[in-house]
Amino acid sequence: MYYSHRVNTITAIEDLTRQLCNFKQPKQTCKVLQLCKLPCKEWLRYAYYHPESKYSRNRIGLEDNRFELFLICWKPGQGNERHGHCGSYCFFQVLHGELCEIIYKPHSEVVSSIEVYKAGQISRGVSLPKSESHEVKNNSSSSWAVSLHIYKKPTATNNVPGKEETIQLEYASIDGKPNDTKCLRLSENREFKTEYARIVNRLECLSSVRVPKKIKVSALRERLFLIAAVTSFVIALVALLLVTLTIKNEQANTVSSKSRFEICLNCSLLVLPTGHPVERKITITYSNDARDKCCAENEQELSTLMELILNASQVLTNEELFSFKKEKLPISAHKRLMQTNVPGQDSNDTHFVLEVDPMYNDPDIEHNSGVDLVPDGLKIIYTGIYYVYSSIEFQNQTVPVSSTKYHYIHRISPGNPSLSGVLLRMVLTVDTSSSPIRETTYTGGAFYLQSGDLIQICLSSSTKINKSPSSFMGLILLSTS
Repeated sequence: MYYSHRVNTITAIEDLTRQLCNFKQPKQTCKVLQLCKLPCKEWLRYAYYHPESKYSRNRIGLEDNRFELFLICWKPGQGNERHGHCGSYCFFQVLHGELCEIIYKPHSEVVSSIEVYKAGQISRGVSLPKSESHEVKNNSSSSWAVSLHIYKKPTATNNVPGKEETIQLEYASIDGKPNDTKCLRLSENREFKTEYARIVNRLECLSSVRVPKKIKVSALRERLFLIAAVTSFVIALVALLLVTLTIKNEQANTVSSKSRFEICLNCSLLVLPTGHPVERKITITYSNDARDKCCAENEQELSTLMELILNASQVLTNEELFSFKKEKLPISAHKRLMQTNVPGQDSNDTHFVLEVDPMYNDPDIEHNSGVDLVPDGLKIIYTGIYYVYSSIEFQNQTVPVSSTKYHYIHRISPGNPSLSGVLLRMVLTVDTSSSPIRETTYTGGAFYLQSGDLIQICLSSSTKINKSPSSFMGLILLSTS
């Protein structure tokens, strides 16, 4: 899988735990941790310490047999003893201060490597079976350190090299609640507050030179966010207008047959050019309720209608653009599809699930907002009525052959298994015995989807597809009622 761009920065603990539930492989877990940019106020609510302990563990989340997420507060110059993790993968990110990690060779006192991690940096990740061990300590003798840890496969004990005994892991707090009356909030510690104030003052001093004091992010980052927000809004608006259309489409089973369709929407949603309807190259149907319909009945009129939709989406004043807020982004997603040979589930037909790349967005044609991305599809967060759609561009056949292909939109509903199954199916019969052609299918429809539902795109066989903008899936929330 390709990870050239960082997308969907994680700034909340709840988003982090939800993403960790979606991935099973340790490398994927490390990639999720790389997306974390947790603000101080987000993790401080979990940060407790015991005055008599060198370091204090604070459990944030635990998923049986999957992962454990916890926070460690390190006193100045203190650390843990050499230990192993009983076969669990270990990753951590420094949130405050600086940590030093010493890794030892298996069955040896020889040091394999020494790494120093500053705030924002991530450990390289180690498996640490029983034959390997490491130790971690605060690299500063005068400042606190805080780190966020993930155990891929939770463990309640650590093993000690050369000894049969194990170390029982203890916690200063669990889910933000202290386990002992002696445990104190790190945010109320005098030394830590002094350190934090010094860091804030230094950042404000730097910001007074480079950007206005009240701005917390660079002007470039805000401009990039504004561009991304407007792009997402335009794409979602086009999709929303399309789903309001009345589509009457009789598609034949062969590519050579001509489709008959009529697509209409309210003219009030468009910016129509002046002149006679014939000059506008579009059919206008007049109705008694004063809601005139602009319709497309052939390919030329459809092209004109699409141009009018795009023009309407661009009629935004500068004031509207700069008042646009992130929380107002529509709940929608549009992702390119990738080839796979993984069989699907719960279908009468043998089919193969196509994948999306949850860690990479092509900024020109892909986006997601309010939808969880997982390797085998789109996972619903908010219950409601969604328009779901997909298009597949198949690779040309090198050998003349006649074949029938099936293109599915498939749902897996963990909360209500009786709803799992095929939502839509497109049948395509192709005869390439005369000359090869580019085969493309499209299907879409509106469905009531529940939180936790997984939407997948499947093929009836491991047919090769083109990884192009014409192979995609997407959805948009129409209503929550």
